[in-house]
Amino acid sequence: MEYLEQGTGWVGLTPTFDTGDTLRDELGQVTVLGLPFVVQSRGVRIYLGAFLSLVSSYAPPCPITTVENIQTDGFLIEPSPSGSDPRSDPRLLEALAEASRLVP
Repeated sequence: MEYLEQGTGWVGLTPTFDTGDTLRDELGQVTVLGLPFVVQSRGVRIYLGAFLSLVSSYAPPCPITTVENIQTDGFLIEPSPSGSDPRSDPRLLEALAEASRLVP
């Protein structure tokens, strides 16, 4: 990951190492129930999220990334359709800021 845009939840990918195309290939076929991912900071789980397909009507109570919307240079982690939004957890934002990976 190159950076996280705090205001939008956009994750910019490092073009020399990863691209959205590579990520989609690694994910493979995502079922209508989605594919979970974990966001960690300094080895501590901050939140659980899910990769979902546009054809899914499932709305998990966690942040989501729609696979079809992953772009070459990055992807959006959207807030949970229900529940609290853990994307702004101070432990995560502090670690990203210290690593110069957080942009407004």
